[in-house]
Amino acid sequence: MTIHVFATILALYPIKPTAEIAEEFGMTEYRINKMAKACRVKKSHEFRSEVNSKNGSVNAEKLKKRTIRRAKRVEKLLSEGYSQAYIAKKMNVTPGTITKYRSRIKK
Repeated sequence: MTIHVFATILALYPIKPTAEIAEEFGMTEYRINKMAKACRVKKSHEFRSEVNSKNGSVNAEKLKKRTIRRAKRVEKLLSEGYSQAYIAKKMNVTPGTITKYRSRIKK
């Protein structure tokens, strides 16, 4: 590897995904990360913000879907006659959480 390639990789590292750099230069992500760490090069704040905002929106959607699924499960178990304490134990949550799910069901 020439100095020019090495410098190019380190210049791209803060602003570009590691997988893309590795593919472009025919190297492994591990090797790219190891080079950057040895040279104390880190991902830029702008890059991290962009990645985190994308991940955050995905995680928020997953959380909404999970909450809806749990609320439906609570509704089903309550309609089958199980107590809140039993449901809380079965779902590994506090009884207060079951109350919150019940209030969402009623809305």
